[in-house]
Amino acid sequence: MPAEEILAEGVQGLPPVFDSYPSEQRAMYEKLYAAIDSLGQKQRTTLILYYFNDFSIKEIAQITSSLEATVKSKLFAAKSRLRKALAEEHTLRKGELVYEKR
Repeated sequence: MPAEEILAEGVQGLPPVFDSYPSEQRAMYEKLYAAIDSLGQKQRTTLILYYFNDFSIKEIAQITSSLEATVKSKLFAAKSRLRKALAEEHTLRKGELVYEKR
């Protein structure tokens, strides 16, 4: 599936399969898709090919005419950016919850 189709409608346009999810889980996926959408094109494409389309590092290297090391580097950078973006969101949300309880 092309990266453009996966993120075609942006954050508000999650695929219909998420309509049946509870609102909390749907919100989590919206944040994930927004974080993926914020990646650069090469990182986003590499991440989507690897996780959404189940291509191997070697296959992605062939598809993108890159070295395997380059694909690994892009994948590592993309995961790091996602981890940071989602951790910041979780920390803020957690901080708000702590504040509400006091």
